[in-house]
Amino acid sequence: MIFLVFKAEFLAMTLLIVYVGAVAVLFLILSFYQPLQFSFFY
Repeated sequence: MIFLVFKAEFLAMTLLIVYVGAVAVLFLILSFYQPLQFSFFY
């Protein structure tokens, strides 16, 4: 029972880390591509 709870917490923590990492990578990509889009517009 305790092992199942620990496994669930580990899974939730892993999902949280993956989600935060994906958001951080998305922000990095957007910040890198934003000047390129602006240079195309101007």
